[in-house]
Amino acid sequence: MRVLLDWVAWWNTEHHPEGLVKGLTPLAAWEADPTPVEDVAEERLAFFALEDDGRVRKITTNGIAWRRRAYIGPWMAGHVGMRARLRYLPHYDGQIEVFSTEEWGRHLGTAYLAQAAPVEQRRALSSVREKKARALKADLKAAEKLRKTR
Repeated sequence: MRVLLDWVAWWNTEHHPEGLVKGLTPLAAWEADPTPVEDVAEERLAFFALEDDGRVRKITTNGIAWRRRAYIGPWMAGHVGMRARLRYLPHYDGQIEVFSTEEWGRHLGTAYLAQAAPVEQRRALSSVREKKARALKADLKAAEKLRKTR
């Protein structure tokens, strides 16, 4: 291990490979480069390993379709008709990550395969749908009351 570290130190600080400007060492070339290096938030790092098939899909009342299967998530309630892009792990189809098409890179949420979704996920989705339905009914009732008053 020590030999490897010595070799890396030599390569970066003393070696002058062809192709670098003015015979700089790799370390000197790195330090002379004005390109800003950006740090990525730790919670977003996992998204770099995901694949994207490039298609735009719509969220429906059944969730979002991918590979002829439905994927659901409690955050989807109230987003029917929204256009989204998917990112996924290449060899795992139990869950997908859904991203907005309007704001590049905005993560909307995780969706789980509807057939294999845990009971908690299904209950959460039903609960959110029921809350939205109650809110819509209350809004409709209030609008009807205002209409009658006028």
